[in-house]
Amino acid sequence: MSDFGNESDKWLSEKPENILHHVENGIDVLELPYPAGGAFRILLGAFLGVWLLGWFTALVTVVGKVLTGNANAFIAFWLVGWIFAGCAAMYLAFRLLHSGEPERFLLSSKSFEHDSGVRPVRFSFDFKSQFAVWTQMFARRRRTVVTEVMMASLTLREAAGENRFTVDHGSERIDLGRAATEVEREWLYKAIRERYLFAVRR
Repeated sequence: MSDFGNESDKWLSEKPENILHHVENGIDVLELPYPAGGAFRILLGAFLGVWLLGWFTALVTVVGKVLTGNANAFIAFWLVGWIFAGCAAMYLAFRLLHSGEPERFLLSSKSFEHDSGVRPVRFSFDFKSQFAVWTQMFARRRRTVVTEVMMASLTLREAAGENRFTVDHGSERIDLGRAATEVEREWLYKAIRERYLFAVRR
């Protein structure tokens, strides 16, 4: 059962189909899956997997030379770089093949926790988006507890041609609903305000 009993059903009215709702340990949870990353990332991840087979073969060969004393200083230096390159390739392959984690809102009685999840890597051949693709490789999962005091700063604002659902955490502004469409963000803003109406009144 939800913390708010039957009254909690009201804030769920007109919920978009893509936003999932379930209850965990008596707490309402809203879950927003990120869009799939596309087939290109799978192909690139598979290519890195094949490359890593060659990387491992070369690594075994060179380590064998080092252990038998048949390696010079250059080979030892190359080995360090080769290990670093392999670790980087393994991480990139993991990110490319990872399907991502959904964004989640865990709604308790007087506060809620926002879990940003992890967006799957998505490629675009638009030149302006290449830096965004690179930053996706190192995306961090972030969890933020939004308190009653912070709820007063919940805002739906227009920025750069789209709406943003935000909350202020000290001097930092956190984006909520990043996995959502504009329509879904509007619903999230309305639903969460209704759920915590007592906390956001000014």
